[in-house]
Order: sequence, then C-alpha cells, then structure tokens
Amino acid sequence: MRSEKSIKNVLVTWLGLIFVSLGGFVIRVILARTLSEEYLGLNGLFGNVISVLSLAELGVGPAITFSLYKPIAENDERQIKALMRLYRNFYIGVGSFMLVVGLLITPFLHLIIKEMPANVDHIYFIFIMYVANAAFSYFYSYKCVYLSANQNYYMYSANHALCYIAMYVVQAGVLLTTKNFILFYAIQVVTTVVENLRISHIANKHYPILKSREKYDLPAETKKTIKVNVFAAIGHNLGNVVLNSTDNIVISKFVGLVEAGFYSNYVLITSTVNMFMNQAFQAIMSSVGNMAVETDEKQQRETFNMVYFANFWLFSFATTALLVLSNPFIELAFGQQFVLSDEVLIAICINFYATGMRQTCNVFKVAYGILIQDVHRAYIEAILNLVVSVILVQKFGILGVIIGTIVSNYAVAFWIEPRTFFKNAFHSGTGNYYLYYILFFATTVIMGATCFGVSNMLNLTGVLSIVVRLIIVCVLANVIVVVLWYRNVSFKKLVGTIFNVLRNKLAK
Repeated sequence: MRSEKSIKNVLVTWLGLIFVSLGGFVIRVILARTLSEEYLGLNGLFGNVISVLSLAELGVGPAITFSLYKPIAENDERQIKALMRLYRNFYIGVGSFMLVVGLLITPFLHLIIKEMPANVDHIYFIFIMYVANAAFSYFYSYKCVYLSANQNYYMYSANHALCYIAMYVVQAGVLLTTKNFILFYAIQVVTTVVENLRISHIANKHYPILKSREKYDLPAETKKTIKVNVFAAIGHNLGNVVLNSTDNIVISKFVGLVEAGFYSNYVLITSTVNMFMNQAFQAIMSSVGNMAVETDEKQQRETFNMVYFANFWLFSFATTALLVLSNPFIELAFGQQFVLSDEVLIAICINFYATGMRQTCNVFKVAYGILIQDVHRAYIEAILNLVVSVILVQKFGILGVIIGTIVSNYAVAFWIEPRTFFKNAFHSGTGNYYLYYILFFATTVIMGATCFGVSNMLNLTGVLSIVVRLIIVCVLANVIVVVLWYRNVSFKKLVGTIFNVLRNKLAK
C-alpha cells in the first residue's frame, strides 16, 4: 500500500508539474519578449528576497508533520485535532508576520540592487505584491500538510496544476495585450488566494476532522519533541535559504540586475527540474514516516538503499540533460545574448547534482524526526556559503557565486548529514554510503561527458538540435546506467517495485 501511494503521489505530481512547468516557461519567454530585461532580473531577485523572508516559517512544518505520523497511524483524533489547531494558528501568524516585515523593508530595496532600473515603474508596489502573494500562501498550509501526512499529496498537486494552468492562460493574454507587469503579477496574487480556498474545501471534504474547533492540549512529551525539532529546523531552514536563495541577491548587488536576469534564466531551468525531483521526494515522505513507525530496521535499510539509488538515477540523468540542453535551449528561447559560458554551465550542473544527491538523507531525516542532531551543520554551511560567494563574486562574477555554493555543499553538508542520519537511525557508519556516492558520481561524469561529446559532434541548430540532443540524453544516459548497474540489488528492487505496482494497477 505504501509503494502504491508513493508512486501515485509521484506520478500525479509529475504530470501536474509538466503542465505547470511548460506554462511557466511560455510565460517567461513572453515576459522576456514583451518587457525589458530588468523585469526578468526583478522576478528572480524578488523571488529570492521572499525566500529569505520565509525564514519566518521557522521549520514548524516538518516538526508538526513528523508528529502527525504516529497519531494518524493510531487514529488518535484528540492528538490530531490538537496538532492541527497548533499548526493553523501558527501559520496564520507566519503569513501576517511576513506581510508586516515585507512592508517594513520595502523602503530599503535600493540597498540590494546595484543600480535601480530607470525603466521599471512602481518597483516598490511590485515588491509589495510579491510579499502579499507569499503571505497569502501560508494561510491554509496546515491543510496541505495534513493531506501529505495521510499519503494523499496528489490532491494538492492536482489542485495546484489546475489553478496555475488557468493563471498562465490569463497572464499570457495580459502580457500580449497590455504589457502591464503589475496587472500580470496581480493575477498571480488572485490565483494564490483561489488555490488556497480550493485546497481547503478539498481537504475539508475528505477529512471532516479539519473542520473541528474542539480544543485539546498536547501531551507534554509531544510538546517537548516539537520544541526541540522547531529549534533544529530553524537552523536547517536558514542553511537552505542561504544556500539556495541568495545567489541572485549577491549577483544583483555586486554584478548587476541585468546579469542577475541572465542567471535567473538558468535558475528557472534548474529550479523547474528541481521542482520535479523535490516534489517526488516530498510525495514519498509520508510513506517513509509511516514505514519508520510500522516496520523493522532491516526493511528500513533496504528502502533507504532503494531510494538512494533512485535519487542517483534521477539526478544523474537530470544533470546530464542540463549540461547538454541548457545553452541551446536558452539561445533558442531568449537569444544568444542570454547564453552564459560553458564554465558557468558546468558549475551550475555540479551544484545541481551536489544539492540533489542530498535528497535521500534529507527526506529520511525529516521523516524520522532527526533534526536537532546536526543543526550546527546548517549554520556553518550558511556562513561559509555567503562568505565564499561574496569574496569570489568580486573576481569571478556569477561563476564565483556558484563556486561558493558548491564549496559549502561539499565541505559541510556532504559529510555531516549522512553521518548524522546513519548514527541515529541505523546506529551504524557511512562507509557504504560514501562508496556508492563515489561510484554514482563517476557514473554521472561518464554519462555527462559521453552525451555532451556526442551531442556536440552534430552540426545542428534550432528546435531540431534540442530534439536530437534530448533523444541522445534519454537513450544514451539511461543505457549507461542500466549497463553499469543492472546487477545491483537496489536497482533490481527499484525496478521490481515499480513493475509490481503498475501490474497491480493494470490488473484492477
């Protein structure tokens, strides 16, 4: 049942993301062609600022989600109601806090933009709309988490896709007819409100317990666990935000807003691919949490190894695709002037792979409630990333910022996260984990170099070049994985699990 729910959540999520991502790309192309380059830079910069403001969330989400797995498995309605009431009140507070703080920092936008663009009107009001959109998204977050904790994440994914597809259609019409960025983004704010109201209705319909206003106190032990995990999650959240959401801010401050816009095109591609991957791992988190409550350590280890192999296969393929397709894609969509150097592209791919290969440990750590044990890692990583990025950006520009992120990734998180999880979950060392990481990395290098070399031998341009390169990656990269790993136990278990679930579905 866990495998079926996980695969259903992943497939529905990916199907929805395909349409959302295609729509988002079309909108960005229209935005680039109808408005000035500064608007692209603003879009990336304000998105990063909002990510920093999201630190107000403090990581309470993972802490309470972890606390939900056991009462849901035991059908403990009193504790579920107490936890959801706590979650509801907190997230209303978070949304309100973000709105207030966003308004307070609005007058100081000039401090994070090297040169304020003269041809962008109402820049402060635009930022306020970004803040409002982010704040409104928190008001019904607790209901989405309850769907996820019950292994029904696909309901949220389907609702999100439907709302965003409708939004993109309207936004495209607005950009093409009015070229008005304020009206364009106002549609996003309205969509956020509608999406939250719809998911609230869906969650209430399937889980009437969410409509309860009964007040129950949480057990002292649960309160203690939540407090400890919240404190730890603050650090982890800080590290993730600094690691993933400050690049455009640093580039905008030290290089320029236009250059930040160029880089944000690549961030759009990597973040879109990352969204597919992250949503897949998010979709299985509740199943991992349920497994941690109901199964023995042997089965948990086997599942971890299988997910780790799936993590490698997904991200090695995605990294190869980014390396081979990104520059031709950017040139075709936005123009040659938007293409960054091969050195920057390689650095982007290395950073993408390094961050992506942390997914398995991160998912299992959160699902097992292992957060406080390596909280120091997040603070060290955040400081190191920011310091190295600020130093290197002044000499190497955009490349320096990305190198700063890679350095902090491999110097800190690469060592600490796996050791913390294995020590606390399996009470063992990490020798096999790192051995497989090295083998996985070597396989990825072979995939990337082979596909990149073969693709560059072809003298093709335009759409045909993109199609042929995509076919090369899809065929050659996966053939390399199968040839090198078909005898591996985790490979066999992963493929067998997928086929068993699909066969059972077809039989029904």
